[in-house]
Amino acid sequence: QTSEAGEERQAACRHAFKLVEQRMQVFYPGSLFDEREHRLYALVALAEDGNATDLKKRLDALLQQVESELRVSIFGGISNACCELRGYAGGFSEAQEALTIVGCLSERATSMQFSELGAYRYIYPFARDHSRRDLYLEQVAIIARYDLMHKRAGMLNTLEVYLEHWGNIKEVSERLGVHRNTVTQRLERIQLLCAIDLEHHSNRLPLQMAILIQKLRAPGV
Repeated sequence: QTSEAGEERQAACRHAFKLVEQRMQVFYPGSLFDEREHRLYALVALAEDGNATDLKKRLDALLQQVESELRVSIFGGISNACCELRGYAGGFSEAQEALTIVGCLSERATSMQFSELGAYRYIYPFARDHSRRDLYLEQVAIIARYDLMHKRAGMLNTLEVYLEHWGNIKEVSERLGVHRNTVTQRLERIQLLCAIDLEHHSNRLPLQMAILIQKLRAPGV
């Protein structure tokens, strides 16, 4: 059964790749595609007035559509535009780096441009190459384990959004699409799990960094 499930998943991925290729050809005729090792590589032929931002918008919409139709989540990495043949090798490296990081950070099918990686480029090598832990990483790991044991608990995501919005419960509620009381109850549970005071402003940035490192250290990426 495990073998059959794996074969079915591979077939679904191939179908999804073919669908992405066909629809991308409509938007960007003349583009080249190559599927290998469970990945779809592409040289996208942008029009003279085209840019990577427009490409990302179209690709994101397409990936989300494929996810909805086929229940297959595909992530994409987009390099800077390559204007000369000698720039293609570097472009593929940029796309690979963006793909690796977006796969860690996002749960829904989406893409990321190399140009928008920012500090993620520097944090990712640290997260993957160093096993050192501190108080903040330890507390975030506790919350992550709680989420694994209680499916759909959403504690770590709630904490992340709470920190992003500087503790504004109304904004967190709107962002998560849940009632304010639900947010408050989750935060109370998080505080019981966590030995760090969530209300103390000096703890917020270290906790945000710890959450990011936890995501980038996720197994299987």
